[in-house]
Amino acid sequence: MLFFIDIILITLNIFILFVIHNKCHIILDCNKYYLVSLEKQMWQNYVVSFISNTIIGISSTINILTRTHNLNEITQFDKCIYIYCISYFMYDTYLINFKIKYNNAMEYNLHHAIVLYAIIYTIIYNIYSGYLVWFLTTELSSIFLNIKWFLYKSNYSNNSREYIITYTLLCFTYTIFRIIQLPYAEYKFIINYDKSINNLLYFYKQITIFSLMYGLNLYWYYIIIKKFIKNIYNYKLLKR
Repeated sequence: MLFFIDIILITLNIFILFVIHNKCHIILDCNKYYLVSLEKQMWQNYVVSFISNTIIGISSTINILTRTHNLNEITQFDKCIYIYCISYFMYDTYLINFKIKYNNAMEYNLHHAIVLYAIIYTIIYNIYSGYLVWFLTTELSSIFLNIKWFLYKSNYSNNSREYIITYTLLCFTYTIFRIIQLPYAEYKFIINYDKSINNLLYFYKQITIFSLMYGLNLYWYYIIIKKFIKNIYNYKLLKR
């Protein structure tokens, strides 16, 4: 019975995300660059992404900071986060593959597939939920990635103060939550792994998933930092 309720909630939330996607033009119409853009679907997708990354990132952080349950257990708060995550990543996967042309669609598909697999597996087996929620706090950095995209599309210069501040916050949050925190959370999972809860097969599956996800994050980090250094260098040249 609870399974069917979860399916209904996921379906309802996907519907709501598509409604937001289709109606957010009401706000975007205030931006003259959106009005003349040939990528209106992408603008609308980034609005939904910004909202979703904010919800997932902040709710996951609150969950971890206020968590009184064992990290091995799944809570109702965890389930609420998972339901929203499944809804958002299914919505985004559809947009990426059928509505919008992304040059790095394969990377996004890999990321979304890994996250969806990890969430569904955790829900089915009701184990090690706290660690997955911990990993989802990484979405906080995506908030600034979304803002950076809007600034770029709104014709802000890469050397503008707004762009530099946003990019700095992106690099800072990405470094803290994705590059430093992720391996630390994985280390805690490894040293606290309880064989009485599950077998070694799950253990190696989880390490494989982490390795894929962390490798993808390192690849994106290299691109972000490379562009950041270039922007800072250009900004300093303009100030001379």
